[in-house]
Amino acid sequence: MQFKHLSRLTSNYLSKRIIFALDMVLSLFASLMVILIVNTIISRNLFSADFFWPYIAAAFIATAVMSYVTQSYRIIIRHLVVRDIVTFGGVAFGKAIAIVATLLACRFRFENVLLIVLLDFFGTFFLLVGVRIAMILVYNLYNSKVRERSERQRILVYDTSDKSLATLLRLHNSTHYRVVGFLIHGKATDNLTIDRIPVYPFEDEKDFNRIIERSGADAVLF
Repeated sequence: MQFKHLSRLTSNYLSKRIIFALDMVLSLFASLMVILIVNTIISRNLFSADFFWPYIAAAFIATAVMSYVTQSYRIIIRHLVVRDIVTFGGVAFGKAIAIVATLLACRFRFENVLLIVLLDFFGTFFLLVGVRIAMILVYNLYNSKVRERSERQRILVYDTSDKSLATLLRLHNSTHYRVVGFLIHGKATDNLTIDRIPVYPFEDEKDFNRIIERSGADAVLF
């Protein structure tokens, strides 16, 4: 039951608002990293308040406008194709143009503008694309694990005899079956486990059905 639920979760899509907000955060992070790098390489005081806030404002507004114009936040991440990567390049390019215009309007030193714009363009582009690729890799890994587990038949082994324990050992690395518990008839005062696998006591059909639902078992092995 729980793996079927997880499988349904992997088929859902991230909200467009979440993706839009994520892109804004990534873009601003790229711009802040540019400030840190430029202040370290060229001058610690290069970005005074006269330049810092116009630069951040231009980065924020340009990213929002370009994302809306290109509809980049509507691209389904796990269906990313080469054509979509060009779209993110357009977002980064539009942001770079806005930054150039803003810095020149604020009379920022022209010889430093090119370095800043190049760093911001590539930083923004690689973050927008790189984070999506990382999310695809994580999704595929997670989804493969969920599918692998959901495709294995979940079984309960009846009794805790030596033969039942031997069955557990034989199925330990099985690609078709997964032991999710042991069934014993009668009452149990303690919560018993065998190799961290729960032991479920039952007395009647009602108990049995409850255990099946709780464990999500597909079959009982006698």
